[in-house]
Amino acid sequence: RAFFQPNTQQAELIYETAIAAMGPTAQDAIVADLYCGTGTIALAVARSVRRVVGVELSAEAVDNARQNAIRNDIDNTDFVCGDVGAITDRWQREGQHHFDAVIVDPPRSGLSATAVASVVALDPPRIVYISCNPAALARDLNVLTRSGYRLLFARPVDHFPQTGHVETVAALIRDEVDL
Repeated sequence: RAFFQPNTQQAELIYETAIAAMGPTAQDAIVADLYCGTGTIALAVARSVRRVVGVELSAEAVDNARQNAIRNDIDNTDFVCGDVGAITDRWQREGQHHFDAVIVDPPRSGLSATAVASVVALDPPRIVYISCNPAALARDLNVLTRSGYRLLFARPVDHFPQTGHVETVAALIRDEVDL
């Protein structure tokens, strides 16, 4: 019952675009994958960074993500079950994590006010935002760009051909970060 992108060929393009949007990543980088679902993006990123921490509300999806990591012999991932806004807020308050990049792939409604504020407070140099709702993406990009991030690009992917639906991958960088 966990969500997974139904068009696997286009999902692969979405994930490749998201990984490229992270820019050059160091082997010692730590990445957060928020709304990680079954861990697909986290597991794809894990091979090129030190650690990936995935957060997902669905316990079943978190279990799937952990099983997928084991099946793929990937041991540098952690998957946390809980509300993204609450967990990132706790991380920020407790100073538990420093992330070199944060990937968000929220539900159609976009980021909650708590989640977007907590992502900004985590202060990652890069944010990769994957969205299936252009209106929610625009709303959240407005908040992120007013909070010190610059939009590098927003690339649509025709995930559902012959429909009005599109997935978009957006790359943001903190204003003071050099390309």
